[in-house]
Amino acid sequence: MSIYMTINTAVNVLQQPYYTSLLLLLCLSTVLSAQPYGNPLVLHYDRTLYQADNQNWSVAIRNDGMVFIGNNDGLLQTDGMHWNLSTLPDHTVIRSVAVTNDNRIYVGGFEEFGYFLEDETGEISYHSLSSQPGLEELHNDEFWRTIPINGKVYFQSFSSIFIYDGSSVRKLEIPGNVVLLQKVRERLFIDMIDRGLHELKDERLIPLPGMERLRGDEVKMVLPYGTEHLLLGAAKGGLYLYDGEKALPWKINAAAEIRNAEINNGLFRDNQYFIGTIAGGLYILDHNGRMMNHLHAGNVLQNNTILAIAADAGKNIWLGLDRGIDHVIRNNVMSCYLDPTGELGTVFDAAWYNDALWLGTNLGLIRLDSKNRISFNNPELISGTQGQVWDLFTTNDEMLVGHNSGTYKIRNGQLSEISTVNGGFDMQLYDNGREQVLIQSSYSSINIYRKGADGWQFSHAVKGIIEPFSEFEIDPYGNIWAAHLHRNIFRMKLNETMDSVIAIR
Repeated sequence: MSIYMTINTAVNVLQQPYYTSLLLLLCLSTVLSAQPYGNPLVLHYDRTLYQADNQNWSVAIRNDGMVFIGNNDGLLQTDGMHWNLSTLPDHTVIRSVAVTNDNRIYVGGFEEFGYFLEDETGEISYHSLSSQPGLEELHNDEFWRTIPINGKVYFQSFSSIFIYDGSSVRKLEIPGNVVLLQKVRERLFIDMIDRGLHELKDERLIPLPGMERLRGDEVKMVLPYGTEHLLLGAAKGGLYLYDGEKALPWKINAAAEIRNAEINNGLFRDNQYFIGTIAGGLYILDHNGRMMNHLHAGNVLQNNTILAIAADAGKNIWLGLDRGIDHVIRNNVMSCYLDPTGELGTVFDAAWYNDALWLGTNLGLIRLDSKNRISFNNPELISGTQGQVWDLFTTNDEMLVGHNSGTYKIRNGQLSEISTVNGGFDMQLYDNGREQVLIQSSYSSINIYRKGADGWQFSHAVKGIIEPFSEFEIDPYGNIWAAHLHRNIFRMKLNETMDSVIAIR
C-alpha cells in the first residue's frame, strides 16, 4: 500500500507547519524509483473523506488558509483537519467559488449565484443574488466563473455576465456565447466563441488584435508572461504567446504533449506555470517553458482531469479533480519517489550509509545508488536479508540491521549476523558514564551490544523483562521509556552492569 492510500488517516495534521519532520518521515516511507527528479508529496482527499460528490469544479482560498471548493453537492469548506458541506437552496452544483476581503464566499451554480457569509461561531448561511427582482430568466444558465475585481463581483455563464456592485445586480449584454472569464493583472479577459479573445473594460468588450488564428478554438487559460505579454492556452491549439499584436505558438519541447492533453486551466505562481489538462494531469513549467515536473495519475495524482487550480499562502497547490481533491505540498527541500509496481515492498526505515540510500522493507534490505542525494537508481535486494527489516542504525564504519530473524551488520561491504534474537525493533546509543553501549528492543527482550575490535557485537539480553517493545527513548536519568506492542508505555531502570532491570512500571 502506498503512502497515498494511507495518508488520509493522518491528513488532519500533515498540513500544519510544525509537522514538517513528520511529512519528511512519511515521504521517506514512500517506496523509491529511479527518476531524474522527485515528486512533491501529494495529499489525496476522496469522497469518502469529505463526504460529497467526486467532481470538484472550483477552489478558492481565504487569507486565513480556509479552503472553499465548489462541488457537485455544494460548497466544501476545510482547514485541512475538518470538512463541512453547505448547500444551495435547491441542493444543486456549485461551479465557481471566490472569496473577498470581507470574508464573503461568492459562488455560482445552476441558475443560481450569490454568497455565503460566516458568522462569529463559524456557521455559514447563504444569500442569493440571482433571486433579485428582474433576474428571473436564468433558464439553464450555469455560472462557471465568479471573479471579484475593483469592488465588484462578476458572475459568468456561457450566455451572460452579471455584475454585483455590493448593493444591486445588473446584466451585461453579451453579443454571443462566451467561453471563460479570466482575470490577469487586474484586467478581465473573455473568449467569445467564433469571435476571439476580448478584454472586458469599463463593461465594454474590446477585441484584442492579432487573434485570428485562435478563432474557432476555445481559450481556456490566460496567464501573465513577463511584464506585458500573455501566455494563452487553447483547447485545440495548445500554448501561445501574445505580445499585444499577435499570438504565436510557444515553441517549447513539451508543446505537443500539452496540446494533446487538452489545456483546461492554469495558474502562474512563483515564476512557474501550472497547466491543468483534461487528459494529462498537471504540467509545471518555468518561464522559459522548461518542464519542471509533470504530475499525473501514473505517479502522484488521483486522476488526470484537472478541473480547478489554486495556491495557498504556503505556495502549495490545491487541485479540484474530476474525482477527488489533491493537495500538492511544494517544499523545495523534500522530494517523494513512488514505485508504482510495489515490487520494493513497504518501507519501515531508511538510512544513508556509504554514499547510498538503504531501505528497510518487509521484503528485506534494499540498497539504492545515489550520486547526489537527489535521484536514486539501481535498487538491489541484499542477499541474506530477505524478510522483514524493522530498523537501521548507522555508525561511521558500519550499519546494523534489525531484522525479523535477528540483527545483522554491514561492515567493509560484508554482511554478517551478530544476534539471533528475533525482531530487532529499535536501537539507540547510550553512554552510562563508564562506556558507550547500544540498547535494542525486540520481540521478547531488551538487548545490550558492546563495541570490540571488530565493531559492534551482541553482549546479552537484559534479565527481568520479557516483553515486545516496538520503540523506546532514554531520558537524561537513564530511564528507558518503551512502547509496548499491545500494553501502552513501560518505564524501566537498569542496574549499573546493565544486565538486569531493577525498577519497572
